Amino acid sequence: MYYDNIIKFDLEGLIKTKKRIQGIVIGCIMSTILTATVAYATVGKKTAEIFYNNIKIFVNGAEITTKDANGKVVEPFTMNGNVYLPIKAVGKAFDKDVAWDSKKAIVYLGKKDQNQPDNYLDRIQYSDYLPGSQENSIHNIKGTVTDYVGNDYHNGYLFTGRVFNIQTVEIPINMQYTTLKGKFSQIEKAEIIGKKGTVDNYGKRRLLAEIYTDEVLVYKTPLSSQSATFSFEVRIKNAAKLTIKIRPEEEGNVSGSDVWVALTDLALYK
Repeated sequence: MYYDNIIKFDLEGLIKTKKRIQGIVIGCIMSTILTATVAYATVGKKTAEIFYNNIKIFVNGAEITTKDANGKVVEPFTMNGNVYLPIKAVGKAFDKDVAWDSKKAIVYLGKKDQNQPDNYLDRIQYSDYLPGSQENSIHNIKGTVTDYVGNDYHNGYLFTGRVFNIQTVEIPINMQYTTLKGKFSQIEKAEIIGKKGTVDNYGKRRLLAEIYTDEVLVYKTPLSSQSATFSFEVRIKNAAKLTIKIRPEEEGNVSGSDVWVALTDLALYK
């Protein structure tokens, strides 16, 4: 019987049952202990006895059923005093991505690269369109927005408004992340849900982009008309909620042409 991509857990006092299968475990068995990582360099074939004992798995008190990518139940088994579980099923139970590189014989649990984001802000609170009044609204960028120098963006939020008071979006992050990276930019063109066309930001409007963690201001940058894109990095450790505001630099209502501002590439890191 062939098993690959499995997690190994040590058990003491294992009771052998009558249900017993003798087979050949082929290839390299890559194992990860929950409390520590142990690497084995064994490559080749081994003959071993595999035991099934109707093993059940509980994660935080809730039972899970281990299945493969096709939805077929894969039963855990024991071998040489150890219990082996399908790594994809266990990774899913702990909300971890699992990838298998067959050429390099590597299992990736979680992200492959430490520079890879753990999540994206607009995926946490997804909404195609957040309507406002007097043409002020917030759109989830599902499509393409383009800034004044021709850069395209395909994710994040687009803030739009004619009489641009304060535009606000709040996202719960539940103290799971330490860093937010992203970009602010004034947008010339948009082809997304709820908004399509070209805007003329000729009004020399100066705006402020602000980021708050639990109501505390942690980042602010001016956004002048047809300005370049601003990249930012903000520490958000222990924050339960993020609030993003786009406001006129001058207090009160400011009349003029439409203004479109995009908040894009919103990468979250733990």
